[in-house]
Amino acid sequence: MARFLCNTTGRTFSLLPHQLIPYCQYTVDAVVGTLLKVYDFQQTEQAGYYGASLELDPDCSVTPYLIRTWAVLFLSGLMRGHHALCEKFSLQVSTMPEPGDTIKTIYLYLQSISDFDSPDRQSVEPAIRYYFNQTGKCLFGRTSCDRIRPP
Repeated sequence: MARFLCNTTGRTFSLLPHQLIPYCQYTVDAVVGTLLKVYDFQQTEQAGYYGASLELDPDCSVTPYLIRTWAVLFLSGLMRGHHALCEKFSLQVSTMPEPGDTIKTIYLYLQSISDFDSPDRQSVEPAIRYYFNQTGKCLFGRTSCDRIRPP
């Protein structure tokens, strides 16, 4: 990963491709695809996180706990970017979700961003690009220059 030094602040930073979540070894595409599988499982009243983890390639070592962590990371990014995303997308989400509605809320965001009845893995890319263009920050995760480091 290429690292750069900011002449103004003296801090280092990386330029990450939009499909990567900073400090996460999985791509946005993989995370979204997994969260959509969880949504599908929950719609049929099956064990969403566990069922989705069984559907993935066993070599990727994804556990139900990791999928839940992705859901929290993903939803916090969408909620943090809500004000900017409202400017471009007709969002169907307006309030904080109930604790059990995390996956449904993520699905509603993806549905709003993609303008389709059934969002796919690529549907979040326009939101990532738009949020970065508006704020200069990543929608999901934190870049190294946004992390607090000890002196």
